Amino acid sequence: MKYLIFLLLLTSCSSPLKTNPRYSTDFHMHIHENIPNEDMEFDAKRALLAADSIGIRRALVLSRAYHAGLDAKEARKINEFVISEARRNPENLAPACGINPKSIFFQDELRFCRYQKVRVLKIHTMAAGMDLKREDDRKKLEDVLTEADKYDQTVIIHGNFPVKQRGNE
Repeated sequence: MKYLIFLLLLTSCSSPLKTNPRYSTDFHMHIHENIPNEDMEFDAKRALLAADSIGIRRALVLSRAYHAGLDAKEARKINEFVISEARRNPENLAPACGINPKSIFFQDELRFCRYQKVRVLKIHTMAAGMDLKREDDRKKLEDVLTEADKYDQTVIIHGNFPVKQRGNE
C-alpha cells in the first residue's frame, strides 16, 4: 500500500496567527491510495478538502519510503507516488521524499529525489530500524544529512513512535 503523510503548516492559514518565528506548528494527516471506507482515514482529495475548509493553502506531502524492510523498488514507487500527487496540484502540494539511511540504496534515492527537484526529505529513525545509540547508525544518519546539506535540501526527522518494546529509546 502506498502512503502519504499530509503535513499542514498552520502558519500558512489565511487568518493571522500568533507565531514564534523560531519554530512552526504543524498539523498532519496520513493519507493513502485505495483506502478502506473508514471515518478516520483520508485520501488525497479528502485531505485537500479538509485543508481548504480551515484556510490552509499549501501543504507538504511526506513519503513513508523510509520504512525498514522496503526494497529499492518499493521505496522508489512510494516516492514517485508522492511526487506525482504533488505535481497534480502544485499550487497546493509540495513533495517530501522518504529516505532510510540504513538502506543500501539510500544514495540512489537521494539522487532520484534531487533529479525530481524535491527540496524536502523525511527520515523516521525508529521506523527505519535505527538505534542512534549505535555509532554506525549515527554515521549513516550523518551521511544523509551531509549529502542533503550539499544540495540545500531540508530534512525532517521523526525520532520515535510509541512501541512498548522500544520505549526506552
